[in-house]
Amino acid sequence: MQIFKISLFLLLSLVSTHAEPEHGFTSIFDSKTFNGWKLVNQNGSGYGITNGILFCQRGGGGNLFTEKEYEDFVFRFEFRLEDGSNNGIGIRAPHEGDAAYMGMELQVLDDSTKKYGPLRPEQLHGSIYDVIAAKSGAQKPIGEWNSEEIIAQGRDIKVILNGKTILDANLNEVTNATTLQKHPGLLRTRGHVGFLGHTEYVEYRNIRIKELPVAHNDNSAPPGFTAIFTGKNLDGWKGFVAPFSKWTELSEKALKQKEADEKMKQHWLAKDGVLEYDGKGQNLVSEKNYGDFELWADWKILPKGDSGIYLRGCPQVQIWDPADKGGARDHSVGSGGLHNNQKNPNN
Repeated sequence: MQIFKISLFLLLSLVSTHAEPEHGFTSIFDSKTFNGWKLVNQNGSGYGITNGILFCQRGGGGNLFTEKEYEDFVFRFEFRLEDGSNNGIGIRAPHEGDAAYMGMELQVLDDSTKKYGPLRPEQLHGSIYDVIAAKSGAQKPIGEWNSEEIIAQGRDIKVILNGKTILDANLNEVTNATTLQKHPGLLRTRGHVGFLGHTEYVEYRNIRIKELPVAHNDNSAPPGFTAIFTGKNLDGWKGFVAPFSKWTELSEKALKQKEADEKMKQHWLAKDGVLEYDGKGQNLVSEKNYGDFELWADWKILPKGDSGIYLRGCPQVQIWDPADKGGARDHSVGSGGLHNNQKNPNN
């Protein structure tokens, strides 16, 4: 901007930058104040506003996030770069920690600059930083306004720059264990949206968002399979009671089963198509017994989580956080091993 065609910059600044949001979109920047926004990890003087434009200060920045959290959405904005501009769009991120890892960062970068030396593909504009590379070549020349759209819907992330799709990624295809350990935010389903400043000057305007209906899992079984979890309730499941060996103990077992079922309801929950456990209760088991079978399950675990799936009562297929290296066993080997199996103790 100040470094090129000053007369053009001044002319554009006098033109209203406010655009009426499209159908279903809500403007989340009022062009005058930071209402609805929160600046965290501030660098230098942070961000500023002039003539309806939000800008990251030279030598400043930090993370400027929405106060509100979003799950599935379409995020639209315009941005303008100068030589060496470097910023990012944080999505589904918490206010705390490094958004590039605890959430996701979509790069906002001058791809043509020589300032940073050779760049890896995962560092180019529109990339999910350090994870999935975007296509280059859609940016307008330095000093011109670019129009961008970010669509986050479930595990699909798409970036459209100036009408060209430069990223179309499914996060489920990220299977590298090192990447997943480094970027736990890839598993987040909701969080804040914002700008991640890296001390370089960048301008934004016409910032708006459209929330999308969240398509929660309806637990429809694939062909040939039978759903054993409805996604709506815990029908077909019960609390775990240790096996009894004597017929005289049947009445005692019934009492213990009733107690186990009551405790189960306190710690296991069917919510939005997902079976959730708070980590404080005991095991949940199917009411029906199974012999030979193929079990299909999707699972997600929080940091330091430790769980598993028992087959025929035993053995247990291990599920745990590979980044948690504490305790007696090395979790870094990942999930899928048979717990306490002496011949194949891990994978």
